[in-house]
Amino acid sequence: MRTSRLRPLTAAGALTALLCGGCSPAPPSPLDPAPPAPSPFVPSGSSRTASSPSVSGSTPPSASPSASPSTVCSRVRLCEVEAPVDVDGDGEDDEVGVVTDMARHGEGAGVVQVRVRTATGRTLVSTSRSASWTGAAWFGAALIDGRDGSELVVGQTMGAHSQFFRVLTYRKGRLVTLRAPRYPAEFGSGPDTSAWYTDSSAMFHDGIRRSVDDGQVVVTLTTLSRDDSGRRHSGWTAGYRWTAAGWELISTTRAHRKSDRAASRAAGWHVTGLPVQR
Repeated sequence: MRTSRLRPLTAAGALTALLCGGCSPAPPSPLDPAPPAPSPFVPSGSSRTASSPSVSGSTPPSASPSASPSTVCSRVRLCEVEAPVDVDGDGEDDEVGVVTDMARHGEGAGVVQVRVRTATGRTLVSTSRSASWTGAAWFGAALIDGRDGSELVVGQTMGAHSQFFRVLTYRKGRLVTLRAPRYPAEFGSGPDTSAWYTDSSAMFHDGIRRSVDDGQVVVTLTTLSRDDSGRRHSGWTAGYRWTAAGWELISTTRAHRKSDRAASRAAGWHVTGLPVQR
């Protein structure tokens, strides 16, 4: 019969075990449980120890923040990102940024730069170096002509009460100026310029209205001035239809307003997506 390999512990041995806290440990017994296997998530040779189980209610360590994504204005001084809008007419929103820099330039030599990064990643830039504007030049984005894609409207020249705007549109991979309809002869000394013009004052009211009639895009320009009576305002309206060749004059009509309030309602922009006035 096999005898047990465990020897009884004598009184002397027990006393030695109690007093010898620094003695070398006894060799492992084959009956002792095996040590736990190393975790497969700790690389071999690593000094890192496994993390303690999370305590209920404790906050896990936060991940390091990732780099901010680039925009159409990244690394461009004085550039402000505006609301995204479909500029090239492909049905996808494009990024729009505008630089307004008047302080470092002389009168009439301010810089207004419009930047567009399309949904496909292409960057388009159009810069004016003859602007004179107060505040941010961005005015808004709206459908103005009869082609797909929104036009971008920025301030160009600001007078005491008159305002001239530059309107940009997408053509063949570029941002180009969408010229305003040419004022008819009936308007007298109207602005002969590619800029779009509005006015609102005690004496003058000029406005722009866009509509769609029977599928045709029509822009109507109105110009009014106070009569000698000091009460009524008289002037003209001119209607233009959008064609493949640009704006085509289709009508001119005498215009009258009986009060300052009625005349003022004709002033400014009356185009969906744009403010009436700045």
